[in-house]
Amino acid sequence: MVKTAESDAISVRTILLCALIYIHLENRRKLINIRVIISGVPLHAAFYFTAISQHTHHWAADNKLSGNTPFLLVVLFLSTPTWKTSVMEVMETSTNSPCLAALTCVLGDLSQADGSASFTHGNTSVLAATYGPCEVRMSKEILDQATVEVVCKPRVGLPNCADKYRERHIRDLFQATILVNLHPRSSVMIVLQERQDDGGLLATSINAACLALLDAGVSMKFLVAAVTALIDKDGNINLVPEEKPSDVEASASLTIVFNEKDLQVMGVTSSGKFSQEQYDRSVSLCRKATEHVFKFYRESMERKLSKSV
Repeated sequence: MVKTAESDAISVRTILLCALIYIHLENRRKLINIRVIISGVPLHAAFYFTAISQHTHHWAADNKLSGNTPFLLVVLFLSTPTWKTSVMEVMETSTNSPCLAALTCVLGDLSQADGSASFTHGNTSVLAATYGPCEVRMSKEILDQATVEVVCKPRVGLPNCADKYRERHIRDLFQATILVNLHPRSSVMIVLQERQDDGGLLATSINAACLALLDAGVSMKFLVAAVTALIDKDGNINLVPEEKPSDVEASASLTIVFNEKDLQVMGVTSSGKFSQEQYDRSVSLCRKATEHVFKFYRESMERKLSKSV
């Protein structure tokens, strides 16, 4: 878990030093969003960190680094020496699972949305935004409940058939999850923007949407979380995205959704051929991994609410 702090005056040099120490300990790529407040105007700066081990010379701000020292690239078009800084909510967890990759999220990063969450599972990342309950178009209006709308946007280009299928699956799931009877003749819209797909895009999108709904305060019957499992030709089952990706070709994949109430299966999306025994093993493995996802939900919201008090 990456914990954040607030300070009235943090120098650029101090930020760079802390970031370099953190990179040296983690030794892998990070993306941290920081909200900088200068004269009451919020700005957003993205710090993209990369640990390198080449014997070349690099510049980090005004400090020259070389050798095996981790390299920090900061692109900022500001000249103010000290800032009043409020670090955005950045949560990371180690799942304690030998095959489930790390989880990271940023809550409330979009100012115009009612709720938002940038959720990353391994190298797969999705940005989710929720709007509503708000006015709905007359053609989609339902008299006794709210209408759930989902829009999935690919990383580049226009949505294809796979994106439309993902929209329908997520819409049906949250239509049953959200307390739609509380908001008749209204709309709850979920917009999902793919950032990177390294496997398990559907599961990552579902988890990002659930976190965004939590951030917006939308009433739900229960929380949901999804995990994707791959079955290779030898019958081995791996969770996706994997902590240590392998090149083994999968013969089948299952994305399984669970509720938090009793960890019962809410839905399954599958492709390929698999046996009943392989299905049961996949459900058992995904159920254990989902417990870590629900724990991550709680930690993320507790951190956000504790900062608001």
